[in-house]
Amino acid sequence: MVGINEELLFRGFSLAAFSRLKSVGVALILSSVCFGFAQASTLFLGQSLPSTIGHVVVTTVIGLGSGIFTD
Repeated sequence: MVGINEELLFRGFSLAAFSRLKSVGVALILSSVCFGFAQASTLFLGQSLPSTIGHVVVTTVIGLGSGIFTD
């Protein structure tokens, strides 16, 4: 269920909102960065800082990749 909510928030709401302000490419990058930083909450759940940074980077890249292939 979390995955569906994340997709609705980041592929639906934020991508559409950023697309109104900038080009689709810029909107995709901005929504992917927001998606990545949303994963930083794992730091507060006990994950180490280096691991959290890696998680943010990987999920940003995944968000960008999935956005390229689905949009």
